[in-house]
Amino acid sequence: MSEVLAIMKKDTLDMFRKGRIFLILLFSTAFSTFLLRLLSDGSPILSIGKKQVMIDTLITVFLLALTFIVISIFCEVLFLEERVSGSYEVLFTTPLNIGQIITGKALASFVFSYVMAISAVTGMLISLYIYKSLFLIPSIMGFVGVFVSIPFFSFSFVRLYGTLMFSIKNVQNLYVFRYIFIFGGIYGITKSIPIILKYTSPNYLVIGINVTLLITGAIILITTNILISKISNEEILMRCR
Repeated sequence: MSEVLAIMKKDTLDMFRKGRIFLILLFSTAFSTFLLRLLSDGSPILSIGKKQVMIDTLITVFLLALTFIVISIFCEVLFLEERVSGSYEVLFTTPLNIGQIITGKALASFVFSYVMAISAVTGMLISLYIYKSLFLIPSIMGFVGVFVSIPFFSFSFVRLYGTLMFSIKNVQNLYVFRYIFIFGGIYGITKSIPIILKYTSPNYLVIGINVTLLITGAIILITTNILISKISNEEILMRCR
């Protein structure tokens, strides 16, 4: 575990030195502003007229979306740039195995992405209170999403994404998958929420989202462990050259 934390610390310092943290902060601010515009009068979510549905939906969907977008940017820094620069060769001369390296880098990416996403969404909710007089507090299931299902799913995803960036020779193929997955997911969820609420109660919607995230996260975690067990340091070095 200490080895994993050491990798996480190194990558975190690298992100500060490269100025990527400040770029992500700027992006998070812009993204939150976009969400506030999306939540203008006449928005499908606001037109539901149920504050609890609104807050739980906002936190679950937008926190997840922002976490994913920021994670994808961090992954390029922590995985792709080191792959291009040849830094992997140094890592693989240490006693660390591939699983520890991937997990350490995934933790660095996830922790910063999650904290920034939480900060951005919190700022958005404060803005809604100031400008729209909407004081919104999550339900119990909303808190479960924030502190359990979303972190678990997001970390599982970034670990898989990092594993694929290690093991696939043409990593450019991942870019198309990433953008389709993120923006397609945001669009689909946003459009489907008002329709789903016509046929089920708000509580079932939030519970369903959390259960889906937990199950999907578990499947991704198992899949990633299988992929890691089938690759070696030597194979990765061959693909990176």
